[in-house]
Amino acid sequence: MKSGNMLTLTLNITFKAALTGNRVVWVAGRDGAGGSNTDWQAMGTTSVQ
Repeated sequence: MKSGNMLTLTLNITFKAALTGNRVVWVAGRDGAGGSNTDWQAMGTTSVQ
């Protein structure tokens, strides 16, 4: 969803049993022309049970 200069992306992710435990969610953003890049940033954590 786009609102002004804010973009919201919602993903439903399913993990396999072999990936149980705590995980860090990493994201990066880049403009359409490829000129600006945010580099990878830790944006949250999740626990897979």
